[in-house]
Amino acid sequence: AALSVRAFLDYKGMGGHPIKGKVLSYLAKDPAKRVPRAAKAFALGQSIANRGIGLVPGIWRRRMTSPVLQGPGPALDFKSLARELGLTEHNVFKAENAPVDRTVIYFPGCGGGLFSRSIGLATLYLLLRSGVNVVLPEQHLCCGYPLLAAGAAEAYKTNRHRTRQALIDTLITTGRAGLKATALLTACGTCRESLESYDLSDELVEPLQHMDAMQYLHELGGIAFPQAQDAPLYHAACHAEWVGQAKAKAPEVYRSALSEMIGVKADLSPGCCGESGTGAVSSPEIYNRVRHRKTQRLEQDLADSGRERPVVVGCPSCRSGIKRSLLLMGRHNPVLHTLEYLALLDGGPRWKRHLRSMLDSGAAKGRSLTVKP
Repeated sequence: AALSVRAFLDYKGMGGHPIKGKVLSYLAKDPAKRVPRAAKAFALGQSIANRGIGLVPGIWRRRMTSPVLQGPGPALDFKSLARELGLTEHNVFKAENAPVDRTVIYFPGCGGGLFSRSIGLATLYLLLRSGVNVVLPEQHLCCGYPLLAAGAAEAYKTNRHRTRQALIDTLITTGRAGLKATALLTACGTCRESLESYDLSDELVEPLQHMDAMQYLHELGGIAFPQAQDAPLYHAACHAEWVGQAKAKAPEVYRSALSEMIGVKADLSPGCCGESGTGAVSSPEIYNRVRHRKTQRLEQDLADSGRERPVVVGCPSCRSGIKRSLLLMGRHNPVLHTLEYLALLDGGPRWKRHLRSMLDSGAAKGRSLTVKP
């Protein structure tokens, strides 16, 4: 109902921030090309801002309403996941000796594909280590939820049609590689919620199961993770990652599953991080209050913790939001997506090198790359 009202206001020209609307409209016309370019521009801008913000007196910064001007922000990636993996050459990653139906389509979205490619790399690494075949779209795809939340209903429908067709093409590539996809995975609750409205059943004998990658790994149980040294603090996202549970219960189920996987009890930190995509920039007065409440909660949750205690999240946007709050608090606890955290546990600090070694030594055939987990 709220999204319908938002779409009506946008239709009447009362949608809110005019620049935000124009930017989203521009990006929505060609997401595959324009969104990656915009992400590089944002990353460069954030880097420049982080270097220059220290020159602005603190008393001035505290008066600013925009979170971008209040202090240093979380660094964003300049290099995309597609470029890192060379997806235009091969986007089918076969785990050696894995069954053909133990295959998933992984949708990295903007968070895991552009702004924090480490999330996408960690997802691929853990799935391959678990003996799962992974297929990624060969070009960047956006789930379109920011358009929906901004009230741009028509642009959202256009993007959904375009993305749906790209996913069908990915399924065709999967079949040609001799594989059968059974699940569509994300590492972002927002992407998963948006993709649930994509009907791909006409193109498949059986519909794909929509699931978060962490939940998939938990249910598969393919990796025995070593026990964690420090119990992590888990921040629950507004868009619940876990499927098959009521949204109010999903955070606790996620926390419990994570605790089971790492052998120590993870603590739950509720409350919105206040990042909310473009909302924090276009409506800073509202989101500053939300962020302030979350900061107070983090002060309480981390009161007896050292700087080594990690804060884990299941949402790329929350990864930025929590990091922003900790920077404003003067804390330097590591903030990791759950999949990055699990990859670190499994492969150690050099897990990315391990992944690269797996890929470099893989056997290429057409669009497929067969690797040894």
